Amino acid sequence: MNITRALEVALPDIPARVVAQRPPRPHPQMIHREHVEGGETMVRALVPGVECVFNFTPQNWQVIRLFDGQRTSEDVAAAYAREAGREIAVEDVRSLAEELDAIEFWYKTPQEKNVLLMQQSAEERRQALQRKSKWGDLAMIMFPAFNPDRFLTWLHGRIRFVFTWWFTLLTLAAFGFMIGIYITHWEQFLRDTFQFYNFTAKSGWDLAVFWGLTLILSGVHETAHGVTCKHYGGRVSSMG
Repeated sequence: MNITRALEVALPDIPARVVAQRPPRPHPQMIHREHVEGGETMVRALVPGVECVFNFTPQNWQVIRLFDGQRTSEDVAAAYAREAGREIAVEDVRSLAEELDAIEFWYKTPQEKNVLLMQQSAEERRQALQRKSKWGDLAMIMFPAFNPDRFLTWLHGRIRFVFTWWFTLLTLAAFGFMIGIYITHWEQFLRDTFQFYNFTAKSGWDLAVFWGLTLILSGVHETAHGVTCKHYGGRVSSMG
């Protein structure tokens, strides 16, 4: 007997199945903003702990925000009809909720996450562990023990001038200057680039310098992403 079944037998009034199948609701710390792209309005949402930005049409967003962890799909469809003045099929609401659940949009408490994990078969978990390398993905190294949000907030307060109009013009001028250098010295750039990325004639020190420069530039690059996220109201809870 697995733990989920044991809970259903021992606690029939609050079975684990019910805990895992509560009506969905958005994350309480979710950040959302309206955004106009190509003349069309959309809503962009950032969910803590999910490494992507969600884009919704205004109609879908109007449906999504009606989910509060208590309303069922039928309740949401009825509430939408009262608020928007037009009907929406319950199946469409249910389908939207299921699609968002599949991409980890809805908020789940630690208890709900544990129950969902227990409901997975032991065979599926064993196969997943076998497929995963013990070294993980070296292209994506995360540092969960370090929360960079406070550091990025501090850094943004000191370099927020990079988001001003005059700095943008200065950056475009620098781009133009570099393009001019590329055009006038193209043969030299092509030759030096090939030599730089040709590892057949490099020593151990050259390789160490190459990876050191790569890590430094990657760190600056990813930090810039974090600062930009802070500038537009987001939170950065992990770094990698």
